Amino acid sequence: MDVFGDSFVPTVVVIIAVLFVLWRSRGKERRRMLERLPPGPSPVPVLGNFLQLHVKEPYKHYIELSKKYGPVFTVWFANTPVVVISGYQALKDSMIGLGEEFSGRSAYPLLMKVTNGYGLLVSSGDRWKQLRGFCLTTLKNFGMGQASCLVQTFSTFGGTKLLLSVIC
Repeated sequence: MDVFGDSFVPTVVVIIAVLFVLWRSRGKERRRMLERLPPGPSPVPVLGNFLQLHVKEPYKHYIELSKKYGPVFTVWFANTPVVVISGYQALKDSMIGLGEEFSGRSAYPLLMKVTNGYGLLVSSGDRWKQLRGFCLTTLKNFGMGQASCLVQTFSTFGGTKLLLSVIC
């Protein structure tokens, strides 16, 4: 008496074949992406380069890496590659010459869900420019740049009422 029936083995074989094909195709995309990244230290699976980072003085670690791999190198934070640009000349060349490519921001799923894509932290491009203009105008209306006016406003409302009056 067969417990799983006659179709169990062919079903398992088909599922394994499909998973293998998906794994191989994703592996090709990942290899192409890795070929385009600058050199850097090899990451530990799942953790990336977190174990190699000096927690108290990370900038010293980046200086050491820039001496070893050059002014542009890749470090991994978990499974995410981060390209580090070190040095004035490399930063100037990349930001001035390729500014449009570096102008975007990474998408953080939790922040995107909470803010619906609005906010200075998660927006980029035209939306960021509009939000930045709105924030600067609003802050200037509240006295940004005029410290005495802002301090006076806070002391008048006691802090909490000010926030409620701005929101409502």
